[in-house]
Amino acid sequence: MTRTHARRRLFTVAVTLFAAQFAGGIAQAAPPPDAPAVIADAARDGETAPVAIAAGSQEDFINAAGPAAQRGQAEYGVPASVTVAQAIQESAWGTAAPNNNHFGIKCSGGVPGPIATGCARLKTFECNPDGTCYETYADFRTYASMEDSFRDHGRFLRENTRYANAFAYTGDPDQFIREVHRAGYATDVNYSTTIINLMVTYDLYRFNTAANPALAPTPGAQGTYNGLTASVEMFTRDTDGLLAHTYLSPDGRSGAWSTHGDWHIVGKPVSVYNPNSGAVEVYARDTKDLLIHTYIGRDGQYGPWDVVGDWHITTPPAATYNPRSRAIEVYGRDVSGLLIHTYLGSDLKHGPWSVVGDRHFEGTPSAVYNPVSDAVDVYARETTTGALIHTYLGNTGQHGPWSAVGDRRITDDPAAVFNDQRRSVEVYARETTGLLVHTYLGSDLQHGPWSAVGDWHVTGTPAAAYNPNSGAVEVYGRDVNGLLIHNYLDRDGRTGTWSVIGDWHITGTPTAVFHQSRRSIEVYARDTLGLLIHTYLGPDLQHGPWSLIDADHHITD
Repeated sequence: MTRTHARRRLFTVAVTLFAAQFAGGIAQAAPPPDAPAVIADAARDGETAPVAIAAGSQEDFINAAGPAAQRGQAEYGVPASVTVAQAIQESAWGTAAPNNNHFGIKCSGGVPGPIATGCARLKTFECNPDGTCYETYADFRTYASMEDSFRDHGRFLRENTRYANAFAYTGDPDQFIREVHRAGYATDVNYSTTIINLMVTYDLYRFNTAANPALAPTPGAQGTYNGLTASVEMFTRDTDGLLAHTYLSPDGRSGAWSTHGDWHIVGKPVSVYNPNSGAVEVYARDTKDLLIHTYIGRDGQYGPWDVVGDWHITTPPAATYNPRSRAIEVYGRDVSGLLIHTYLGSDLKHGPWSVVGDRHFEGTPSAVYNPVSDAVDVYARETTTGALIHTYLGNTGQHGPWSAVGDRRITDDPAAVFNDQRRSVEVYARETTGLLVHTYLGSDLQHGPWSAVGDWHVTGTPAAAYNPNSGAVEVYGRDVNGLLIHNYLDRDGRTGTWSVIGDWHITGTPTAVFHQSRRSIEVYARDTLGLLIHTYLGPDLQHGPWSLIDADHHITD
């Protein structure tokens, strides 16, 4: 591996540190007349500055705040680095956060909302439009924990339409806070600069969980977005059976091919960004049918290959990041056809294998984190009936029972993705007639009916990715002529029309992943010569031309 990722440049920011009074401190500038009524004036105005506390205490606060903010990011999409920096600024490193209220959020009409535990009457300072301020009392929300305060902060920003523009930049924390500031969150002209400086000074970007605008981490696939380097990492197997890798940088340029180690793999690898370590975790099946693991670390270098347990698997694994447990959940099919599970914990150690139920299935399962239920939903194709079956890993760490989803018979593996617009898990598969069919797990946690996606016949497994540009799920497949075809599920739940993407013939299953820096869906496939080719769906919702990644390196999956 010859590439190293540039580390984010750190610099020291000079900030005025002083002891802050709670109730948001003393507001010195009047808020905009239409500013949200439920945010404390000084919190919105950004007048509270961090107090001077010991470096060790700062580190303790950041270590507690980072994981708490990741939960809020998973649910509402606010970059964790922004939340932590705002908490530092507005609660003075947690020294001015009575009842765990780190943002001075008020009760609206005496109602605490769905996350807060209640309201507490506290002294505060209010300002008139003419700039005159006065002392008064107001009801502020109370929280059971820092995490709940951070979640409510995320919910507030997400549900107030004035901040809607910010959510086009959830993969760009600096621009996100600029948009929040521009929308009237703070009248202090330096507020967003102060928050950015805090993010840089304390490297708070490391807490951003996959930086995924879909709110749920992207399910593991051959390609994954790297929240640390803002690149899409693409993995495959070369003709020698080695793990091969390239990447697509934020400026849209493909990096050089590289292979890792001398361990031979079978089938497709799966990759997942790990916000705990800032690494991209890679899993594959080796020639002895064991699960093996490596990673690309924060320094851009590969770690060693290692074997995960001694359980044999017969198909490529599935993996997804679970914000609740802060673990990478990994699934495989054992030699008897049962689903087995392991995980990479936040301590970066793998847990033991365990069997999930007694239902037998074929192929590779599909696993996706669902922020609605705070669970990992798992789908597979049952052996005896060909039905789609479903189980889940609940927020207690226990798997639920298997259940059949409808009566359609499918071939090949299902593809599942979380749809932030509809707050549902969308599931696609190829049925026995060759048509692509679709079902979903709604926000009520009930599966909807199956429906056919047009009348175009597909071969193999489809690829699906959520597109925050349009609020749609983009779906790709290979038709019977070997061409890449595209459809979508729009923000209202309606299926679009099929279209052919270029005239390059492909084999196997395409990969689709949202590139948060480029705001595009990047699509990779293997052509009939065994070369990796690439196209994309841009922010303008137009597909770009096909391009060849490297004419000298052939791949097998």
